[in-house]
Amino acid sequence: MPAGKKKVKSKARKTQKASRKAVRNATVKKPIGRPALFRTPAEMQRKMDEYFSTQVGDFPVRDKYGNQIYNKAGLPLIKEQPPTVAGLALFLGFADRTSFYEYKARAEFTDTVKRAITRIEEYAERGVMVKDKPTGNIFWLKNHGWKAEEETKVDVNLPENWQRIAKDLGIGGTEDDGV
Repeated sequence: MPAGKKKVKSKARKTQKASRKAVRNATVKKPIGRPALFRTPAEMQRKMDEYFSTQVGDFPVRDKYGNQIYNKAGLPLIKEQPPTVAGLALFLGFADRTSFYEYKARAEFTDTVKRAITRIEEYAERGVMVKDKPTGNIFWLKNHGWKAEEETKVDVNLPENWQRIAKDLGIGGTEDDGV
């Protein structure tokens, strides 16, 4: 009997030694994927505010050398530079707008991302109201959940004897001509 106990003790000691060795030799797991671009919503908000300050407004048109371009009357040519979701995503350092939208799924960033998209939506909405050709703005708004017209579904249940009723009211043909 004492011999059996010794075997158990030696197996237990071997297991203990093996587990201690495994803990010492274990490698620390590194997070998978690219590290987050923003750690806090406030950090992201500061960068978004910077983007919007550089996008909204009228900007001078310049040639390839950086010189201001003027029209025939001598007035400077101005172009509008509207904010876009893709432009914002690139400015923030994302590879595409889908990566930007993924931040909306993170609880702490939801409001920050929604607010930025709403700012761009507000710009598109104003464009519908004041521009001569708001087609692009309308298209953008439709792709983001807006509807140009209200859809109405009507469910009409006609009685079985509708032909006789229509004939009695004088609003249909005879039963012979299929109405």
